[in-house]
Amino acid sequence: FTSGERSQIEFDFDSPNGTLVFDWQLLPEKDVNGNVTSLYSNSRDVTEFRKAQRDYRSLFDSMLSGFAVHEIILDEAGKPIDYRFLAVNPSFEKLTGLKASDIVGKTVLEVLPNTEAYWIETYGKIALTGKPAQFESYAHELEKHYNIVAFQPQKNQFACIFHDVTERIRAEEALRESEQRLRGTFEQAAVGIANFEIGGKFSHVNQRFCDIIGYTREELLQMIARETVHPEDQHVYPELLSKVVAEEIPSFSAEMRLVKKDGAFVWTNVTVSLVRDLDGQPQYAIAVVEDISARKAIEQEKAILEEQLRQAMKMEAVGRLAGGVAHDFNNLLTPILGYTEMILAKNQVTDEGRAAMEQVLRAADKAKSLTQQLLAFGRKQTFQPKLLSLNEAIESSCSMLRRLITEDVEIKLDLDDSLSLILADPTQIEQILMNLAINASDAMPDGGSITIKTANTSVPNNKPLPPLTGDDEFIRLDFIDTGYGMDDQTMEKIFEPFFTTKEVTKGTGLGLATVYGIVKQHGGRIQVESVAGAGTRFCIHLPIAQDQQAPVRTDNILSPAQAITGNGNETILIVEDDQNVRVLAREVLEHYGYDIVETSGPDEAIEYAFAQQGRIDLLLTDVIMPKMNGKQLREKLSTKLPHLKTLFMSGYPGDTIGHHGILEEGTPFIEKPFSIDDLAIKVRQVLDN
Repeated sequence: FTSGERSQIEFDFDSPNGTLVFDWQLLPEKDVNGNVTSLYSNSRDVTEFRKAQRDYRSLFDSMLSGFAVHEIILDEAGKPIDYRFLAVNPSFEKLTGLKASDIVGKTVLEVLPNTEAYWIETYGKIALTGKPAQFESYAHELEKHYNIVAFQPQKNQFACIFHDVTERIRAEEALRESEQRLRGTFEQAAVGIANFEIGGKFSHVNQRFCDIIGYTREELLQMIARETVHPEDQHVYPELLSKVVAEEIPSFSAEMRLVKKDGAFVWTNVTVSLVRDLDGQPQYAIAVVEDISARKAIEQEKAILEEQLRQAMKMEAVGRLAGGVAHDFNNLLTPILGYTEMILAKNQVTDEGRAAMEQVLRAADKAKSLTQQLLAFGRKQTFQPKLLSLNEAIESSCSMLRRLITEDVEIKLDLDDSLSLILADPTQIEQILMNLAINASDAMPDGGSITIKTANTSVPNNKPLPPLTGDDEFIRLDFIDTGYGMDDQTMEKIFEPFFTTKEVTKGTGLGLATVYGIVKQHGGRIQVESVAGAGTRFCIHLPIAQDQQAPVRTDNILSPAQAITGNGNETILIVEDDQNVRVLAREVLEHYGYDIVETSGPDEAIEYAFAQQGRIDLLLTDVIMPKMNGKQLREKLSTKLPHLKTLFMSGYPGDTIGHHGILEEGTPFIEKPFSIDDLAIKVRQVLDN
């Protein structure tokens, strides 16, 4: 009172209604000299106000959300530049890790110097406008994200409610990253991926799927999945999808052809699974599409090769059988031909008998020809190659071919002048041309043309065809006719022995089988292309010879008369296990004046040769015999008789003479069945050479 200063006190007053709180203000009044002359007092009941304050504080402290009250700090221009902490609740301390005792009285930038400018600017707008706002910001020092609701309770203050949304923000960021990874996986996947609605309409497709099917993304999103499936495979898709929708199967995978935009189709493996909502209802389907065209091509190539292998094995088996039959048949034909010729040569029969014997001879010749075809098919025929110009062989064979075909079939030649030489048996090349010409002529009953073409070529071995031997340089022979052609079923069997589309009396079914065998024996390959009603093309590849310099041949060729009038005084050792052939050879050679020693096998021949003291000039031996073959016998006898000459004979020489049926250079050989003149000439040649 005496100081003259205003004062204000608050006190509790006990009343019948309870304790009341009064705010009492004392206001002294002074005179002109400054002395206090009177005192005014003003009291008011603040019981409810204080109670509200306590309630507010209790609410403030108990809020789960962080709560902070800031004082606005202005610059000289009146612009908010910082905000001082006036109060924070316990939840704020818990959410931020900041203690009230450490931050109250300090500004935001003092406590959090790295606070984002966005945060400070937003506070400023609230302070200037008085309008509340809600925003999210990141506190770098605290490494947390907050959702903030700010409002202005008083002109120089505003309050903020904080929620920690760090986990939500991180979850959202993780989700975004996951979506980005998923999108990247979707787009960069090596397989096609397509999402489509249950009705079939595409909803999402990746670029790989677009590349596989040839449509743009925009085009596919206007289409339904079934439109892209090949018509022949469309039954697969809805049937399996309905099972997935009905939960009979979780997903399905099937090979099907998809139709590309250009109309071509591509083989794919499609795996389809279904995405359902929380109630288990189908939402959409996901299809993973793998382009398996390359695999299908390999499978197709493998199937072709397997079929060719089966065919080759079948042909090999039949060839072995044919070769074995031909061997035995040749032993039978040799005495038939020989004795028939001897009877005719001695004029020991009547005219009627001669006619009959000539019929026997003609029949035996036909049987001999058939046997030769069997051997050629089985690649067991004696193969005596020489350097040969295929062009010259074709030109020299034309006159013979024209006699084999009808007059209304024209032969056209298109021969490469620079054609390389081949190593081939001229007789067998002629046999190829003859059989192809006969086959072509039969396919053109109303006339037509045959075109024979040659060329040098290089053939890759990576095609689904039987591999070629040797290097990659070949000559190519095309034999083309304009006949009625063949269907696929016929082409699959044309090289099989005894298969023919001709009448029983017009074909044996060995012509093309013979061609096949000869080509294979020469290390080549034969293909056929034909369309029913549009002609046939046979394409033959034969390896060119390594040596293109043709040698000069100096064979000693004798006529039957020269053979008969030869010396005829040499000694010949005959070794043959077939009695009929052995006896015939002895009688023929004795007729020509030779001294003959006849043995039935190698053991007997060796015993005789090592025991006798006289001279043996020639060994005439079969190749295939029990215990020891002819080549081994010659080597055995050569130790005793180093100058012994040898003539081999066989009806089945392929697997025992030379490599793969090729005679060693200079090896004298006569093939069964032989005529008596052929035997006489060959014996004389060997003795004189």
